[in-house]
Amino acid sequence: DGCNAASARDVEMAAHKLKSSAAMVGAMRLAAISQSLEETVQRQDWRMVELQLQQLQEARTAYVRAVEAYLARPC
Repeated sequence: DGCNAASARDVEMAAHKLKSSAAMVGAMRLAAISQSLEETVQRQDWRMVELQLQQLQEARTAYVRAVEAYLARPC
């Protein structure tokens, strides 16, 4: 249906944008998961999309923690 197609397109576009942004800041795991997510949405493999969204969240959390640890280190 049209609503699901719009949602899928939104996820695909968000994954595409995140892929580029993550790569620019060196978050290569985030970039890789985002690329895979973008491709998975195109294949309409919704079970894998759910799994990859979870992986993306976990990778984002790990990246934020790493940045916070780096910024908190003594000079």
